[in-house]
Amino acid sequence: MVLFWVYRSFVTRPDKTVVTPASIQVSDKGLSEPEKIIKCQSVVVALKATTELFTYIAGNKVMADYRIGATSNEESFKVQILNNNGQVYMWEPPIYFGGPKPENPRGLKAKAPDFKYDVNLTTEDTVERFGKSPLSGDHVCYEWDGTDSVFQVPSDFEFDESEDIKLKVREKLSRVCQVCETASSEEIRAACRKNLVCD
Repeated sequence: MVLFWVYRSFVTRPDKTVVTPASIQVSDKGLSEPEKIIKCQSVVVALKATTELFTYIAGNKVMADYRIGATSNEESFKVQILNNNGQVYMWEPPIYFGGPKPENPRGLKAKAPDFKYDVNLTTEDTVERFGKSPLSGDHVCYEWDGTDSVFQVPSDFEFDESEDIKLKVREKLSRVCQVCETASSEEIRAACRKNLVCD
């Protein structure tokens, strides 16, 4: 069962030695944004596709960017989920293989103060690797110093109110997490699902 919850926060120290998971409840009251943004990057490499997850975390804001890179438009996939202080958005950025740009793309949104997400936060700047061919991957978290805001929805999308956005998120993640089922052992499968936030 896939639950898309913002379930862990982090405590960072000035010397950037440890990122400690801690429980946090996201609410619509919001918190002041900290000075730093933590970015976590997970990559899972399989025989026919590479799956990536880029997660950005700052206070009560979480942005998850999923990408499946394959050799065809049908097998490639992108979905992004933003939780901005309890306001949740989900949309699928278009993938181009020489075709026309979609007109009036649409996404979903909902007010969900209890929306949580279990990010695999680890020691900063330390790469964790798992598995071996035909399924392997790595995971790393670090301070992100990008200048572009990652906590904004795309201006070219129109967002429809959704009463079942959690179900819609689970449906999208089930597609992303299919790759983990090809693992050769339960240990690799569990690491894959943890890093892609499948459970």
